[in-house]
Amino acid sequence: MAPMMTPLRLAPLLMPFLAANLFALSPASQFAAGVEEALESARKDARAIMIAAAAQADSDAPLTVKLNINSVDASRGDVDATQVLKDAGIKIRVKTEGTMVCIQNACFLYEGKAVVPPAPDRPNVLTHKLVNGPISFTLEFSRPVCAFSFTRPALIAGEHGVSHPRWAAQAFGKQGEERAMAGEDLIRYFVRTKPKSALPVTLEAKDPANPIAAVRISSDGNLYGVDEDGRPGTVHFAGFSGV
Repeated sequence: MAPMMTPLRLAPLLMPFLAANLFALSPASQFAAGVEEALESARKDARAIMIAAAAQADSDAPLTVKLNINSVDASRGDVDATQVLKDAGIKIRVKTEGTMVCIQNACFLYEGKAVVPPAPDRPNVLTHKLVNGPISFTLEFSRPVCAFSFTRPALIAGEHGVSHPRWAAQAFGKQGEERAMAGEDLIRYFVRTKPKSALPVTLEAKDPANPIAAVRISSDGNLYGVDEDGRPGTVHFAGFSGV
C-alpha cells in the first residue's frame, strides 16, 4: 500500500505546479493584473486539498489493501513475511511461540507435488509453520478494512494422498468483537487424478460502521482420539503445520 501523501508534502508540490502553468499560459499583458488572483485561487485549492487529505489520514474509513506476496523471491527458501506485511500496513500482533509466518514458493513444497501454485507468475503462498499442533497468529491492520480475502490453494494428492490441517479465520472489530468467521475441517484427500479444489475465502464486515481491525488464523493438524485402553491420545497427521 502506497503511503498517503501528508499535508506538509502536498503544499510545496502543488502550488509551484499551478503557478508555473499559470505563468506559461497567461499573456504578458494580462499576467500582472491576474497573478495575485490566480495565486490566491491556487492557495485556496491547495488548502482545500490539504484539509481533505488530513481528514482522510485521521479518519477510520476502511481501506482496500492488496498484499503482493510475489514481490519477494522465495525460490531459495522460506522468507519471513513480517516485512512484506508491514509494508502493506499489516502487523503480526501475536503468534504461537516458536512459529514463523512465512512466504513459500509452492513449486518447492514437497518437490512441487503437494500444492498447486496460484498462477505461473504467482507461485508464492503465505503460511504458518515450525510447530506441529494447535497454532495461530493474528494480523492487525493499521487502519480497518471492509473485508479480508484469501484462498486456500488447491492440493495435490501424491502416492499416499494429501492432508491439510483444520483451520479457522476469525475477523474482529476494534473492540475485539467477532465480525466474521470461516474455516475447514482436517482434509484427507486421495484422488490422484484431480487436485483438491482451491477454496476462496472472504471475511466481510457487514456493518460499515464497525469494520475489521484484526484477523486471527488458527490451524491444527492433529488427530485426537483414544487408544485401545480408552486413554486419550494425539498424533500429528496433516502434511502441513498450518493453513
